[in-house]
Amino acid sequence: MLNSTEVNEESGLDLFVRLRTPWLLLKLNFCDAVNEVLNGGVVRGEITELVGSLAVGKTQVLRTTRRVAFIEGIKCCLSIIASFLCNEKCSNTFVLYIDTNGSFRSSRLLKIITGNKILEEDAVKLLSRVLVCYVYSENELKQVLIDVQDRKEAISLIVIDSIGIALSQTTVNYLEGGREVQEEIIARLHCLIDKLNCAVLTTNHLVYWKEKPTPSLGKKWLNSVHTRYLLAKLSDCWYIQMIHSRRFELNDQRALYTITDHGIQDLNDSVYNAEQTQAMQEIISQNWDTVMQAYSQDLDNV
Repeated sequence: MLNSTEVNEESGLDLFVRLRTPWLLLKLNFCDAVNEVLNGGVVRGEITELVGSLAVGKTQVLRTTRRVAFIEGIKCCLSIIASFLCNEKCSNTFVLYIDTNGSFRSSRLLKIITGNKILEEDAVKLLSRVLVCYVYSENELKQVLIDVQDRKEAISLIVIDSIGIALSQTTVNYLEGGREVQEEIIARLHCLIDKLNCAVLTTNHLVYWKEKPTPSLGKKWLNSVHTRYLLAKLSDCWYIQMIHSRRFELNDQRALYTITDHGIQDLNDSVYNAEQTQAMQEIISQNWDTVMQAYSQDLDNV
């Protein structure tokens, strides 16, 4: 006889994600700690956002610059793309890279791929599976999302670097049509996810609202992303931490990493002494409290 215990329904996608099925997750090579924070990798069928950065001093959180945020987001995105291209199980699929700030450089991606012990001639072949589009407005972004539906290539990953720039004008005229533009872009992204069975990875930056840092573009976009990660700068390294998710439970897990010409690489806490570790943890905790306070206020008002 069945008891009255509540049963939680689980979809097929939920099951595959929980089991960390390899074909569903796009993970980073040689970055086990970062992958663990990513809950196994970037999930197909969802929008994942990398938002940065909190530049930190010795005792206080400092305001971010877009440049720092872009550097972090680009390197992390390129590392994910390189890992995707090097995965033999994805050899017949493509990446669509939507560049909104002119920052994409194939030479950067080539260095990261060859850093994964791939011969340069083979790496060049892998680069042919990256389709790059340049957009400089919300209308151009919308057109690219329309056109990609009719492309013959099988696209498994769409990267938008940076969504904060592409839709920046929508925040200026939010009440005069900007909201509707955001809604249309969000709807088209979800349509592509369903049609192509792809993952969408966006980069964004923090802005200050009522003296608190929050991801740019406002409440509508804030609530459209499935999972969002903070990339933040410490004195001589970076860390990644989940700050929002519809799927995963929030926790204080984070991973340290370094940024090199070969992409991002795990950095073990053991390289720091106790005093350094304590100082970093204080900064991380302060960042967490600051972001969560602003974030919860925004979500409450959605």
